[in-house]
Amino acid sequence: MKQKLLLLIILVFSNKSLAQNLSLDEILKLRKNDIGYVEEYLTNKGWNFLEAKEPSEEEMGSATFTYKKSDFDNTAQSFLYFMYSGHSERKRIGIQVNKVDVYNTYISRIKSFGCTLTDSKVVGSDIVKIYVGETTTFKITTTTVTNDFNSKKTIYHFLICDNIDYLMNFTE
Repeated sequence: MKQKLLLLIILVFSNKSLAQNLSLDEILKLRKNDIGYVEEYLTNKGWNFLEAKEPSEEEMGSATFTYKKSDFDNTAQSFLYFMYSGHSERKRIGIQVNKVDVYNTYISRIKSFGCTLTDSKVVGSDIVKIYVGETTTFKITTTTVTNDFNSKKTIYHFLICDNIDYLMNFTE
């Protein structure tokens, strides 16, 4: 009985720690909504609003949210970027995570959608991979940052947009 209780406690806490960064399905749902819905949903999940920028004719509007942001600097466990056009239905969403288990979960889910790895390369000092599905493109960038103690940490950034948006704005 004690073993079952211990296993249940471990499962609850492990699911809670993985849930800190939204599931890929939740992120995809957020991309299809408006800024008000995104803000309310993320706030309810423990995220905090950081900053926003109004859309212009040249640039998309954006709102940035953080999860477990430090009170001492601009670091956080995760950042989420919601981007939207002021004159069309075009929307993008990006999430930055720093836990390899979350990265692996997202990659597995992308592959489960039937997305195909169409490109992978080194750009500067980053690894960039492009997965394309029927309607959605996932651009995954793996990079490192150096902290105050001169130690490097790996960061994973996922940008999600429609295939047409990607072809028109991210390819040559």
